[in-house]
Amino acid sequence: MYNKIIAPRAFFDQVVVPDCNDVLANPDDVRLVFHACASLHHLKEWIFHAGISGFSTLQDFGTDVNARCPALVTIRELAVNAKHFAPTTVEQMEVGVSIATLPYGSGLYGTDLYGRTQQDQVLARTVGGRTEWLPPLIKEGLQFWQEEFVTRGW
Repeated sequence: MYNKIIAPRAFFDQVVVPDCNDVLANPDDVRLVFHACASLHHLKEWIFHAGISGFSTLQDFGTDVNARCPALVTIRELAVNAKHFAPTTVEQMEVGVSIATLPYGSGLYGTDLYGRTQQDQVLARTVGGRTEWLPPLIKEGLQFWQEEFVTRGW
């Protein structure tokens, strides 16, 4: 067997990064969003159980990570929603595709490479009415973990 995934760095490089890159290349694919959210959410467990987090409990590590990267809170919510029908531990979300206006800075004058100002993207809406465009949150979560791996030398 080659390319074993037995360490957090291997999980990050071989699962998390490809999952996130797939979403960023296909921001309107709900299935890819669920996969990326699940792998981003579970990365902290890989890190904690490898004994490299510096925290004595997974809960403390998760609290620290979520405080430093709020995007990971919504990512966790979606991962839990994807795993459990009618979850009781987080607010329930419905997920679908809608048209998002590209934020300023996505490209030249807020356009993508093809000059479009709007793009289909996966949107999550909680029962309480909060909405989140998921591809930008996934990008933020990926960047957070990339920086953590570099900063901490994992």
